[in-house]
Amino acid sequence: MEFVKNYKDQLTLRQSFNDLASSTFGIQFEKWYKRGYWNERYIPYSFVVNNKVIANVSVNVLTLLLNGELKKAVQIGTVMTDDQFRNKGLSKTLLQKVFEDYDKQVDLYYLFANHTVLDFYPKFGFSRRKEHLFSKKLPIKQHDKTLRKIDLEKDIYLLEDYSTNRKPLSQTFSSLHTEGINFFHFLHVFSNDLYYDESCASILIYKVIDSDIHLFDCISKREVTLDEQIQALSALGENVYIHFTPDQPENYRVHPIDSTDDVLFVKTTSPCEFPHYFKHPVTSQA
Repeated sequence: MEFVKNYKDQLTLRQSFNDLASSTFGIQFEKWYKRGYWNERYIPYSFVVNNKVIANVSVNVLTLLLNGELKKAVQIGTVMTDDQFRNKGLSKTLLQKVFEDYDKQVDLYYLFANHTVLDFYPKFGFSRRKEHLFSKKLPIKQHDKTLRKIDLEKDIYLLEDYSTNRKPLSQTFSSLHTEGINFFHFLHVFSNDLYYDESCASILIYKVIDSDIHLFDCISKREVTLDEQIQALSALGENVYIHFTPDQPENYRVHPIDSTDDVLFVKTTSPCEFPHYFKHPVTSQA
């Protein structure tokens, strides 16, 4: 068994990594890689047997903006082990290797866990943090038809420009340096839900479910208020549910997230004060 990391440009290992991700989570990274969005901030830590990836813990190096303060962070993702090698402590060993590399470099680690591993991460000093959705009733307004659906092929440079040069949505809680993760979501999660708002010069990512709008991201290169950015959605539904943290979250209705999947766990290496009400942006979640 061999330990390897940061091997994205090694074809055999990358293909094996993709195979394990596909069998474990039903996801693939090859399109993301070939488009050039698998950058140096996404680093797999893996055990390999005969050129086959049999266990992995991935590192996403980024920055969080918490209550106006910048915090260096590692988001851990793609934690997976081949069925034949489970219950051998491989994930534990890989996590420890990550901690050895980053404990003196970052203020915190965090990850999102499903219901099958909620008891696993507290063993390593992670604690569960409660997230919330935010909502408000939309004003009645005629839609001014400034929204244009984005075509991933034709508008790829627009997406790259905005994602690279975006302004933080919130001083309360935002994620920075997440262009690579953003593009994974653009390509695989929200490819049919991307819109350009000409009136605000911003990109909106949303779905209309029943009579409500679920807003997953607003991407702008200039500072605009969230109220300004959602005006173009006012004729599409009765309420807007926001899947990230707005500034002044107390001005919104707050909905605790009670799901046992995608549960946020945090491990700090220095003092980090999280807002009382917050939602990690969906489009930068690994």
